[in-house]
Amino acid sequence: MSWNSICPTNRVLPLWKMAFFPITWSIWMGRNELVFRGRNTDPNHLFDIILLRLGLWSRAKWQESLVSITDFMINPKGWCMVSGPDRRIDCEDWSAPPCGYVKFNTDGAVM
Repeated sequence: MSWNSICPTNRVLPLWKMAFFPITWSIWMGRNELVFRGRNTDPNHLFDIILLRLGLWSRAKWQESLVSITDFMINPKGWCMVSGPDRRIDCEDWSAPPCGYVKFNTDGAVM
């Protein structure tokens, strides 16, 4: 089974292809901390470091990305990128909530 064949959706395929590298790099760095410094890496901290690296690396590659590093850390599934000559935004479209639920859409602005 290849890494690309288990991508959750085509919308995040570019990010998914990149994710392999910060995941393996972070695990390798955590392993080095254990072997050479005797420091054990907390799995939750490792996950946060992976998300941070992925956010930073994706932001470096796709500078037109509409998601800040902080927003990416909070909600990686909300990742968007601007692509193509028409600068089209590849984001998830709005969808109606299931029957019996209410959906509140916000812009995320904080005062």
